[in-house]
Amino acid sequence: MEKLIIKSSFLIISLIFLSCKSSKKLIYVLPIEVEKKIYEEVLKYKIKDFFIKLESCNDEMDIFIIPTENIQNDYISFFKITDSNRLIRINDKLYFLVFKSDEKFGTEIKEKEIQSIAIRELLIELSKEEKIQGVKRKHVINDAAIHLKFKNNILVN
Repeated sequence: MEKLIIKSSFLIISLIFLSCKSSKKLIYVLPIEVEKKIYEEVLKYKIKDFFIKLESCNDEMDIFIIPTENIQNDYISFFKITDSNRLIRINDKLYFLVFKSDEKFGTEIKEKEIQSIAIRELLIELSKEEKIQGVKRKHVINDAAIHLKFKNNILVN
């Protein structure tokens, strides 16, 4: 019984910490040549609003400029773009930034779903009726995205 009380207390404390939102924003600054090229593409295609998806591996960067008509309602694999605490500076304006990992591991979080594996295991142990069997994911295709590839700050495509 004492173990159950300790585990329940841990679960409640963990849920409180998970539900706290950070108001801090992380601002990313790209190398100037990369930033200039992104800005040129935005002007060339007359994109009014967009967000950036970034993939990186070693010294290569894949940047996707993803146009949007309503950033407030855009999601990438159940991850709301405006919930990102990451922003990227392009021509002295800030735009939302997401990573490939957001698309790959982003989930549809419902009230009964818990993000932490440790908390998930505790929840299953504490309540046998609550079965969390995984999380839904979907593949996102952005047909209108502009793809730029850089290696050592030099455009390669």
